[in-house]
Amino acid sequence: MKGEQVSASTDKREYNPGEIVKLYAFDMNAVSAVAVLDNGTVFYVDLPFTIPLIFTNVQRIYQAYWWFIFISLIANLGFALGMAVINRNKAAAGNAAEKTEKTEGWNP
Repeated sequence: MKGEQVSASTDKREYNPGEIVKLYAFDMNAVSAVAVLDNGTVFYVDLPFTIPLIFTNVQRIYQAYWWFIFISLIANLGFALGMAVINRNKAAAGNAAEKTEKTEGWNP
């Protein structure tokens, strides 16, 4: 399985110790993500959309583990949706085969 091509870049070519590193990623649909690393102590990602929560709207994820939890959640939702479609198609194909067998054996 091959996905869309994503181009990644940084804001500078070389870094000195202690400098902030900004990583940029873009896909073919102009969806982008920016990650900022600051000496291993600060990490955040600006999302290309806003996640509505109970009392706030989230557009920036601050800790690396929240980013990986977010990506895992999206991947699991996509996997569950894909499996539901596959199972529904299998069930529909099985029902169509049963109806064909019943009508072919019927003789008035």
